[in-house]
Amino acid sequence: MIIRSMFFTIGMFVLLWGVLFVFTDRVLIHSDFASFNQFPLWSMISTTTADNMHEVSPPDWASFGMMTIGSLTMLYSISLPKKQA
Repeated sequence: MIIRSMFFTIGMFVLLWGVLFVFTDRVLIHSDFASFNQFPLWSMISTTTADNMHEVSPPDWASFGMMTIGSLTMLYSISLPKKQA
């Protein structure tokens, strides 16, 4: 039962982030921490603006991909076998 609800929750989370990305052109993240700027992942997914803010602009296909993955994960959770008593 826990596995089923865990997969359903993860699928719902990814699906809702995909819906959010449909309406979002870019996200600005204000960073004052020096260690935040040294995190190597940020240099790959964001650009730094003149105001020391990180701009993340997801591609158009990312929202539909996340909605698809989230929906399929939710459908998978429904098809999992029920726990035998």
